[in-house]
Amino acid sequence: MANFKNIAYRSGQLIITLMKKFNWEQFFLIVLIVISPFLVFYNLELNPRPWHDEGSYLTLAKTLVEDGTYAVRNSDGYQTFGAVQSLGPTVILPIAWIFRMFGSGLLQGRIISGIYLLCTLMLFYLTAQLLFGRKSALFSVVLLLASPAVGFLMYGRPVLGEGSALGFFLASWVVWSTGVRKQKNWLYILSGLLLGATIVTKSQYLLIGFASVGIMILLDLVHYRLGGYKGLLVVGFVAAGCVAAWYGWQVHYYGAQLFRENSSKLGSLAGVTMGLNLRSSINALRFLFGSGSGYTYIFWGFPALIYSFILASRRQRESFTLAYLVIFVSLWLSYFVFVIIPWSRYIFPAAAILAIFVGKLFVDLLDGFVLSAHEIWPEIKGFILSGSSLSSKGFMGLGTFLALITLMLWSGYQLQKVIREDVLDKYGIENTEIYSPPQFALPEEMAKYLTDSIPQDAVIDTWERELGILTKNRYHYPDASFLASAHKIVYRDGTGSQSLAILGKDYFNSVHPDYVLVGWYARFNHLYDTEYLIQNAKLIKTIGVGVWSYDLYKMNTP
Repeated sequence: MANFKNIAYRSGQLIITLMKKFNWEQFFLIVLIVISPFLVFYNLELNPRPWHDEGSYLTLAKTLVEDGTYAVRNSDGYQTFGAVQSLGPTVILPIAWIFRMFGSGLLQGRIISGIYLLCTLMLFYLTAQLLFGRKSALFSVVLLLASPAVGFLMYGRPVLGEGSALGFFLASWVVWSTGVRKQKNWLYILSGLLLGATIVTKSQYLLIGFASVGIMILLDLVHYRLGGYKGLLVVGFVAAGCVAAWYGWQVHYYGAQLFRENSSKLGSLAGVTMGLNLRSSINALRFLFGSGSGYTYIFWGFPALIYSFILASRRQRESFTLAYLVIFVSLWLSYFVFVIIPWSRYIFPAAAILAIFVGKLFVDLLDGFVLSAHEIWPEIKGFILSGSSLSSKGFMGLGTFLALITLMLWSGYQLQKVIREDVLDKYGIENTEIYSPPQFALPEEMAKYLTDSIPQDAVIDTWERELGILTKNRYHYPDASFLASAHKIVYRDGTGSQSLAILGKDYFNSVHPDYVLVGWYARFNHLYDTEYLIQNAKLIKTIGVGVWSYDLYKMNTP
């Protein structure tokens, strides 16, 4: 018996010693490194399902490889408005390269997107670690992957440019913050090039990116007074040069007249999707504080942003570099609520960086609770056993403990849910939110039918551009400028009446397609006049059920 007690005692001492020596942060970092490629690349060809934006970008790269033209191939020529302005050559050119090497396809394009996403995840961890240390960085990564507000895997795995643009922006910040510490001018130049790449990749960064740099220059002049405005001026001018070079290339390649026409279309579309609108602002706030965003980190997001504002207000170099991200997130949230139509994709950068601030607040509260646990526990024990009242410190400690546990449980639940739905699922779970398409395997089914049953020289009019990369059929895509009218009806006027459909008799008389394919996006935006199709075409195939289905019509021969 004595020997057994001695063995048990020594075993306990050994376990305690090993636990003290074991580095949990290193362990979780290793786990993250091991599982990240799996999260990014597993089941990539099926999940999430492709949809029209991704199809448009991939078709642009496919046309570049097959025709040598930087545009989207159409049955009546080439389209230079839409995909060209939405996703830059920083993503299109690598995809075109892999298409040239291994053939055109959905999986090949998504591999490039996956590589970008892995780099973005690494840069996100590096950003959080440089700001707040490893412990905070690890928890921030968990929040990033788990948050519905970000949709890091859902929007990062397909070819949409969200992950790659965020990666370029974080790389720009990492290089700039290093330049602030080391006072190296060449780092500011590199940071400007990376910020320029960010804006070229996704033009949504244009306004917020330059506004953030401008505000930081003013803050340095009036508050921080660290001389950092000089480096920021370099960053801003170099980034502006990159953007000017991209626009200049478009003028040279497409011609000044076509560039002006595309700019006019872009202005019309921006006039509808941007601008103060009470209805849109209310919907944006509902999203931020609702279940669609995970209640913005179950309501930790905005306290964490305020906390980061306080940390950034100190006149220190570390606070100065933090302020850049705080300003960026604040401007982007304001942009989402008051300017742009509230699609979940449009909050991607702000929601992602906000995870870093939540991670910092969480770790600081955790450290504060652990340090005072020996003081709080006796009060809680007395409260439970003897009914004595809690002191203010005990009450705050208990509340902090419950809040931390709640956030940890929520993060764990959301992470497994994201992995199950956005990575492991091979068929997809119907998403009833309007902000993103469902993940059914319907595009592949429709593509197989078109390949097997429709002549390749027949013209199919459709907005569902994902089929352009899945088949070799001949398509006519309505010009993206039609979205200005569609978005005005759906998002600004709030009517969405089918009688206000954009593409009707006049359109079909000018295009004369052989078939019309109506999918969920065209149906939601009421792009096609279905009454006209019912009277002048025959429904020959439906794949799927309800709003998410594909309906293929064969136009009546005159």
